[in-house]
Amino acid sequence: MNNKYLVGTGNYWKTRQYKDSITELARLMQDQPMSGLETAVWWTEHVIRNQGAKHLRNPSADLPLYEYYLLDAIAFLVVVAIITLFIFGTVLKYLIRVVRLFSELEVFKKKLE
Repeated sequence: MNNKYLVGTGNYWKTRQYKDSITELARLMQDQPMSGLETAVWWTEHVIRNQGAKHLRNPSADLPLYEYYLLDAIAFLVVVAIITLFIFGTVLKYLIRVVRLFSELEVFKKKLE
């Protein structure tokens, strides 16, 4: 790495604007109504009050694995891609036949003349 870039980066970290923005972010993150221990106690009591707090459970936990990993959507897209390629191949095959037929007709017409 070039020393010029390292010096420029070092100056950036020392600027007043950077220091002020980091101080502001730290103040925002530390502005909590309760301490960490009080928050943990509150959530534990909340779960006990609500008999397990099933309303906080992630709904994706109830999905079958093929839906969770979107295997049904992937299978659908693969089938659509295969059908599209098959149709494209069939159309291409018929176009090649038509081109060959016309070229054979031109050769036949030249032989007749």
